[in-house]
Amino acid sequence: MSDMAERMAQAWGHPVVIRRLPSALVALVASRRYGQGSYRPIKAMFDHYNTDGFVGSSNDLRTLLDRPPPTSTWRCVASPPTDPSQS
Repeated sequence: MSDMAERMAQAWGHPVVIRRLPSALVALVASRRYGQGSYRPIKAMFDHYNTDGFVGSSNDLRTLLDRPPPTSTWRCVASPPTDPSQS
């Protein structure tokens, strides 16, 4: 995530700050767009990302991009926080 922020900052010409938001807040905001029934699955998804990171197969990325990915595997978002209070 830090590398991505650095590249975005270079491209946009201004600093990009990464902030970890509580999964409950992210889920609340998203559920306003996607409906009240989406709160629990969205919160669970971000809790999982905060604990385990976000890892996927290059086949998943190929499907999303509709082209081959640049590497055989990918990892994004962030690795698990070192301090559980950050999630």
